[in-house]
Amino acid sequence: MSNIPIRLVHQNGDITELMATEVALDVERKTGGMAMPLSGSTRLGFDLNMNNATIIINGIITDDTFVNTNASALASQATVDFSLSHKSGSESTTAAESWLTGGGEQVEYSSGLYATTTTVENAIAGIRLNDTDGNFYIINFVSHSTALDNIRGQDTGSSLPSNEQYYIGIYRTDTNAYGTAAQVADNFCDVINNHLSSKFVAELQTSSFTNVANTQVKITQVTAGDDGDTRTPVSLPSFNNTAKIPYMATFRGGRGSTDGAKQLSAGDKVMNLFGILNNSQNKRTISVGNLFDKFAENKRYGDYIIAIQIPYNSKFHGGGSTGLEYSARNFFMPTGGTTTVSEKSTENSEPASTEFSEESRWNTGIKGSVQKATFTQLGGEPIYSFTIVFAPIDKIW
Repeated sequence: MSNIPIRLVHQNGDITELMATEVALDVERKTGGMAMPLSGSTRLGFDLNMNNATIIINGIITDDTFVNTNASALASQATVDFSLSHKSGSESTTAAESWLTGGGEQVEYSSGLYATTTTVENAIAGIRLNDTDGNFYIINFVSHSTALDNIRGQDTGSSLPSNEQYYIGIYRTDTNAYGTAAQVADNFCDVINNHLSSKFVAELQTSSFTNVANTQVKITQVTAGDDGDTRTPVSLPSFNNTAKIPYMATFRGGRGSTDGAKQLSAGDKVMNLFGILNNSQNKRTISVGNLFDKFAENKRYGDYIIAIQIPYNSKFHGGGSTGLEYSARNFFMPTGGTTTVSEKSTENSEPASTEFSEESRWNTGIKGSVQKATFTQLGGEPIYSFTIVFAPIDKIW
C-alpha cells in the first residue's frame, strides 16, 4: 500500500495525489439520551440513523524530483450495462436490480415508453455518443419481425436529421417480446464496430454489477486525450425516471501524451489546489438533457473535486494466489436504506487501484467535496504542510 497515495478525484477524471502523514475518519451519530423525571434517571433517546461524517487528512507537499516524460496518451472509456437499470446502478438508496425480469423480457418498456417502431424516423428512444471532435451519433431502439440477433445498421433516410443515425433491434413484433440483455448488448456492440469504427471501439464484457456474461459493452474513443471525456453515452430522450434506461458510465480517463510531463514545485501544487478550491463549479447542476450539448463546459467545470480514494491494507483480501499478506483496498461509505450487512463490510471493498466512477453506487471511493483546506509553508523551505477536511456527501447540487 505504501506506493498508493490518497487521491482527490476531479469531475473530469483527473486526480490529485496527496502525501498524507495522518488520516482521521470521523463519524458522529446523532443520538443521545435524556433522563426522564421521576424514573430514577432512566434515559430515553432516539436514533434515526442520521449521521455526520468528516475525513481529516494531514500531510506534506514537496517538489517533484521525477516525472514520467514517456507517459503515453490514454483514450476515454465508457460502459453501457444492459442487465441493470441506471437508477439501481448509480443510486445507493435503490436496491440493485435488473431492468430485465422473468424470461429476460424488458417489461419496464412494455407500457410503450420505448415505442417499438420499425423505422428510425419514428423511433423515440436510443443512446447518444459524442466523439472527440464534438460530433454525435444516435443509436435508436427499434423493433423487428424476426429474431433480434444481428439486427443493427445505419439508416440514411431522407427525413432524418443531419446527424448520423443508427439502429439496433430490441423488440420482436412476432412474439411481442423484448430481447435479452445479451442480445441487445451484442447488437449495440456490433453497430459500433461495424459502422463507427473510425470513432469508437466496442467490446462485450461481463456485467460489473450483475455478473451476467456479455451484457455490458465497453466503449473506447479511437482518438486519445481528454477531449474524449464527452459526458456521453446518454439516453434519448432524457427520462427523469432512470429506472427505465440501462446503466451507463460516461466517457472518462482521457489523457494527452504530454499531460503531467512537467515537474512541479511544492508551490506549484499548492497554487493549483488553492485555485481550484477557491473557484470551482460542480457540474451536477446541469440536467441530463443539457448533457447532450457540446462538451466544451468540461474545460470550465471539470476541476471540481467530487470524491476521495483512501487506501488501506486488508488481510481479508490478502493471501491466496498473490502470496502477499495484505491487499490494498479503498475505504468506501455504504449509505442508503437498502444497504445490506455484507455490503457495509471490507468484503465489499474494491482494490486501491480501482478507477473512481461517479456513476457507481459507492464502493469505488467516497463521494463528497473538500470543505476546508489549510496550506502552511515550513520555515521558508520549499515544503508545505496541509490539512484538508473532506465532507462525504452522496449527491451535491
